[in-house]
This record gives sequence, structure tokens and C-alpha cells, in this order.
Amino acid sequence: GMYGCTNNTMYLAKKLNNTANFVISGQYYYDAQPDYTKLYSNDPAYSSIPYKTGTLNTIYGPITPVKPITPLYQAPTSAYNIYAALHLDDFTFSFFTNNTKIPSSYSNNTNNAVYNNDAFIAQSIRSINATYKKALGRVVATTSLIASQYDLDPKSNYRNLYSLLEPVYKYSAASTYSVEEQLDYKFSRKLSFTGGGIYQKYFVVPQSADLDYPVNVNGNLQGMFAGTESYYRPDGLQAQFYNIQYSNSGSYLQVQYLPTAKLNFTLGARYDNNSRYGSTFNPRLGVVYKATSHTTIKVLYGSAFLSPSPSDAYSTYGAFDTPDSGKTYHASFLHLPNPGLKPVTSQNVEMSINQYLTNNFTVTVDGYYNVLNGLHAFADDNKTTQLYHNMFNGVPVDYVEVFVNEGRQQTIGGNIQLNLKHSIGNVFLNSYASVSYVDGTTQDAADGDIRSQISFIAPFMFRIGTDVKAGKFTFSPRLLVMGRQNISALKDTVGKLERLQTLPGYALLNISMRYAFGKHVSVFANITNALNQHYRSVGYNMDLNKHPTELLYGQREDPIRVMGGMNVTF
Repeated sequence: GMYGCTNNTMYLAKKLNNTANFVISGQYYYDAQPDYTKLYSNDPAYSSIPYKTGTLNTIYGPITPVKPITPLYQAPTSAYNIYAALHLDDFTFSFFTNNTKIPSSYSNNTNNAVYNNDAFIAQSIRSINATYKKALGRVVATTSLIASQYDLDPKSNYRNLYSLLEPVYKYSAASTYSVEEQLDYKFSRKLSFTGGGIYQKYFVVPQSADLDYPVNVNGNLQGMFAGTESYYRPDGLQAQFYNIQYSNSGSYLQVQYLPTAKLNFTLGARYDNNSRYGSTFNPRLGVVYKATSHTTIKVLYGSAFLSPSPSDAYSTYGAFDTPDSGKTYHASFLHLPNPGLKPVTSQNVEMSINQYLTNNFTVTVDGYYNVLNGLHAFADDNKTTQLYHNMFNGVPVDYVEVFVNEGRQQTIGGNIQLNLKHSIGNVFLNSYASVSYVDGTTQDAADGDIRSQISFIAPFMFRIGTDVKAGKFTFSPRLLVMGRQNISALKDTVGKLERLQTLPGYALLNISMRYAFGKHVSVFANITNALNQHYRSVGYNMDLNKHPTELLYGQREDPIRVMGGMNVTF
């Protein structure tokens, strides 16, 4: 495809005998990505001049980094994965590994960050799984053993104005081991049960603070806080690495009951006890009522939680300075860990009505209401957790920031979708159109009664598309019309509601085409942004009223892109 994009996959399956088979698959993806300094040469946020001169005019003034900058805009992404599975009668053994590599400078403009190949975040996951499934009368027992490993490449780094454009490195790792037993019991045609238990063990090194050099993963983890190397401390301040061990025990039960052919009840609950943040209980209830042969009504209630990741609970960043060449250190600001961070909880109610107007024409109406509690918010340590008292590892800190649970969000939304299956001669079409709406507010305890609009959403979206099949040829256009997008920066306050700044919406047309040469060979072409819209999307901390800014006034997205390829089956 365009801009050096390639996506290659292979899938192989082999039947060994009547009870055994083997599968292996893999994928490799690479995308050089468009050079925005050429596409938007009139936009100063994407100027290529700083990279050619080697000096960036940041919002803190001109900075010439010690490490040279490649005089090109480079922001490639790449990924690969491999999956293999062996099925032996009641046993399944599988292995999976993947790796992703992306630029680390998104949302920053070219005067305040370095878009080069060597500024990236790379992560990998490896997992092995063994499953045994056995039917014992009406009971089906499934035993699963899983082990996985996550690694953040120690060469992962950022280069922006907060690191004075020098690379600062990150590291993180995690190992997880789990065992699960699930029982499925079909009591009768109307009543069935699913229950089980799971035990998980975690060994985690949360994401580190900014480091001057990549850590050596083959020895004891140690590193230097970025920017602390000095005359009296050539080894700088030693960074704090946290080794977190914790476990989670969970149990769950679900009952499905069909009293009549028209009514279906699903009732379930899960209880978890986590050694790091305590216990959670989450029930769910679903009712499906088939009022007529053409009308189906669903009502769902559920609760859930999002556990605080170790890298959130132990997040560390900020900068140190020394007035006396390393005899003493000081920090104006540090964001430091809060090991007591709790999960975000969710309560959700949803209703859906599906109506067949004809055998080929349906209307679906969905609505939902969601409440989130315990959202993570930035807070003053002295006024909340009181963990540090303006000191960190013997270094005085003017202001210590931590994450706390104090945010609440209410969301309401809905969607109307039309689906039509029809034909024109020998041409078959499956068409749809939908419009969706979402709105809500967030509120922090520190702000009293003041509420804020929700950021990172577009309240209105419209979609229309169709799948066209004419013999061996298929054609699928998709049009998305996005309304104005809320960013996180404040626009104004009306009464007790804070209204947010917005970015313009856009229309995005994507097209897929395929032609089959018999059963074994087909060719395809995919066109994204076929209208070549120069549109922007929301990024973290953007503020359209901040001049100058280290960020972008809207993250530019891809222009028109075309990719073609071939599928071969043998």
C-alpha cells in the first residue's frame, strides 16, 4: 500500500489423525506512515526546519540536544505475531507471541518533540496455554493453565521538551500465571448453569520513571533518574524500581433460564478478592423477550470494575535539579506512586428493541445509561494521601502530585440502526444506516457541584454502508460522518456546567473491493479516507487557546490511502 505499508499473513492447518490437528499462523505489519511535514508544509506545527537545523524552538526557548537529530520526519509503526496450537483429543496446547512498535511523540508538534526512528515505544507479549475439556454426563469440565510474560523494550524512549529533547528511557515487565476450572451443567432444556473459579498470580515491575540510559535486564534492575548526572554524582540519583507481587482469586456463577419460548433470563455474578486492592462483587442480569416473531426486546443490567494497573498506581515522573553540582538535589514537581489506588467501578443499564418491518428490513433501537465511580484524578499529596510530606528519597519536593479515586461520570446514549437486505437482478446488497448520540458529565469531589462535559467524544455520529455482491466481485463502501469532537480543554462555564472546547467533525469514506478467481485465488483493494479529507482528532491535554503550545491544535490523521493485495488458499 501507500506510504510503505505492508501487511502479510499466513495460516497453516494440518490434520494429523481423527483426534489430532495442528495450526500455526503469523502476521507481519509495517507502515512508514505519511510525512506530515510534506503533506502539511504550511502548518507550523509540522515544520521540518527544526530537524534540518538541529535546534528546536520549544515553548521554553531554543534547545539544541546533545544527541543529534536525524533531519527527517520519521514515525513508522510495525507489529508481528505468531500463534500455534496443537489439539489432541480433549487437550489443547497453544502458544502466542506478539510485538508492537510505535512512535512516542504523538500529540506533540515538531518544535517540541523529535519524530525519528529511534524515538519509540516497543512492547511484547508471550503466552502459553494448556486446556483440558471433558464431558461427564450433563457436566462439561474445562481446566485451563495459562502463563504469560509482558515486556516493555528497555530501549523505549521519549524525546520532547520535558526531557530537553534528549532520550529518556522507560522499562516495565510483568509475569502472570493462572489456573481456572469451569463447569457447565445443563439441568434441563430450560435451565443451565455455568460456574467456576480462577486463581492468578502476578509479578510486576511497573513502568519506571524517566531514565538516562536503558536498564540492563540481565542483571539487577538499576538506573539513573534522567538529568541527575553531575560533577559530584557522576552516577546521578538512583531510580526507584518497584517489584510488586500480588494475587487474585475469583469465582463466578451464571444461571440461564427459559420459562417459555418467548422469555430468556440470564443471571450471573462474580466475586474477586485481590491482595492489592481488596474485593469486588459484580452482578449482572439480562432479560430477552420475544414479543412476536418480528419483535425482540432485551434489557440488561451489569456492574463491572477496572482495576488500577500497577503502572498507574506506581506512576512516577518529574524532574530534579541540583544547585551545587550534585551535593544536593531538589524537585519543583513530582508525580509519585499511590499504592492504595482503588478500582474504577461501573453500573450500566441497557435496553434494545429489534423490529422486523419485513423479512429483509429491520430497525434496532438501543439506549443505555452508565455511571462510573472512583475515576482516577490528579491531587495534591498533602491534601489527600499524605504519603510524602514534600520529600522523596531524601530529596525535597515543592509539590507532590498523586492519583486518587474521586471522579464520577454519568453517561447516557443511544443508537438507531436500519438494516436492509435486497437484490437488483443478480446483484445482492446488505445495507445499513445508523445514527448515535452520547452525552454526559464528569464531576470531581474537589470541584463541589461543578460538572464538566465529557472529553474525547463526538456526541453525534452517522454511519451508512452497504455490501454489494455481484458474482465473483464484492464492493463495500462505508461512510462515517463525525460531529464536533470534545477535547479536554475548558471553553467556558455556564451555571454549574463547564463546557469544553471542540474540534470540527469530518466525513470519512472507506471502500473495500475484492474479486475471486475461482476458489483459491482472490485480489483485493482497500481505500481509506477516499475523499482525502484533511481532518483532525482529539489528543491528550490539547488546548486551542494555548499559545504557544507544545502540543497540536488537533491531531492530523491520514490522507487518502490505497492498499492492494492477494489471497491464496491451497
